[in-house]
Amino acid sequence: MKISVIGLGKLGLPLAATIASRNFLVYGVDINKEVVNNLKKGKTFLNEPGLKNLIKKFKNNLAPTDKTEEAVINSEMTFVITPTPSKKNGYFSTQYVQAAVRDIAKALKSKKNYHLVVIVSTVMPGSTDKIKKLLEKESGKVCGRDFGLCYNPEFIALGSVIYNLLNPDFILIGESDQTAGDMLQKFYQKYCDNKPKFARMNFVNAELTKISVNTYITTKISYANMLCEICEQLPGGDVDAVTAALGLDSRIGQKYLKGGPAFGGPCFPRDNIAFISLAKKTKTNFHIPLATHKTNVRQTERLVKKVLEFTKNGLSVGILGLSYKPFTDVVEESFGMVLAKELISKKVNIYLHDPLALENVKKVFNNSMNYESNIKSCIKKSQILVIATDWPEYKGIKKGWFGVEPKILIDPWRIIDVRLLPKNVSYQPFGISVLE
Repeated sequence: MKISVIGLGKLGLPLAATIASRNFLVYGVDINKEVVNNLKKGKTFLNEPGLKNLIKKFKNNLAPTDKTEEAVINSEMTFVITPTPSKKNGYFSTQYVQAAVRDIAKALKSKKNYHLVVIVSTVMPGSTDKIKKLLEKESGKVCGRDFGLCYNPEFIALGSVIYNLLNPDFILIGESDQTAGDMLQKFYQKYCDNKPKFARMNFVNAELTKISVNTYITTKISYANMLCEICEQLPGGDVDAVTAALGLDSRIGQKYLKGGPAFGGPCFPRDNIAFISLAKKTKTNFHIPLATHKTNVRQTERLVKKVLEFTKNGLSVGILGLSYKPFTDVVEESFGMVLAKELISKKVNIYLHDPLALENVKKVFNNSMNYESNIKSCIKKSQILVIATDWPEYKGIKKGWFGVEPKILIDPWRIIDVRLLPKNVSYQPFGISVLE
């Protein structure tokens, strides 16, 4: 089978590369000619672990192009994974999906064989049915007879995309008809390393399931962050002790149950806002996602307030970690970036370090900031240190790096072993009792 993937971004390119690794011929389509030309050379600027090696190894199975119609005509299945940016009302825009779909429809006009179109981009409930109508109108073909349509969003985390793609917990399929769903399921049975469960349903239920998964996770994070704040106000309180015990209950589980900074990144915050907008539109109760959002904002405000209290004496601040999570260079909605912007507005002198994301940070702040290429240098120049992202590198901070002057170390993640810190460092973790 020949596959086409439209959109070679943070998820689209890893999807194309992993499919190619299964010895499918993959037409990788993107309107950005620089992305296409780099891929033809076996190169990419995406910093996703394992991606560059995968592209290099399976380069011969990748056919990069900027011509959508050609890719669709020469393949049997097309995955659409273009951006769906948030609109002012919180809903996701499908303008880029629709543009890709129109090009797909042009190709379907001249195709005699059955073709499966798979929408991977996250969309709002009701969107895929509109896409179906657009495909039928533009192509003159009938869905379910001449072509199939599925909504098939992925559940991945940046920094572990390749593993997540090949080892999913489950495969979500919203299908136009059984033939389309069967075809996509058979593909995944050949593609996945594990044997995932399949959840097959109509479009609207699949669309709702996708954003429900993410908003349920954010609710879990915010619950842990609420416990974090409570533990600080109870003598002997320790959020890690509480959440570790909670996670032992099979009804709850350990994942995402860790008090710390607010959740960030390109998905969680916007999906939660979209869910609130959906609830408002359907005139249903939106107290839970709204409380999740407010708790998330509060956690950031608490952390920023704590840092600003220490900077009143003119102390400089070192921010360790600007990406929204480890093993990615994505800085969107990250606590480190929010903190940096707030400190800049207060004219605080700051130093920035991140193992991977500094180039993306520079795109936001230009060259006006103090960028430190190594951890030791950032620590040496700062009186206040904030571990904003729990990169493994920060667990290995050495005693000798702190020097002899008094320093304050704010650790929302509690990744530092306080026993290894010198006496001149005041350790300020989150989620640990501040009361005797």
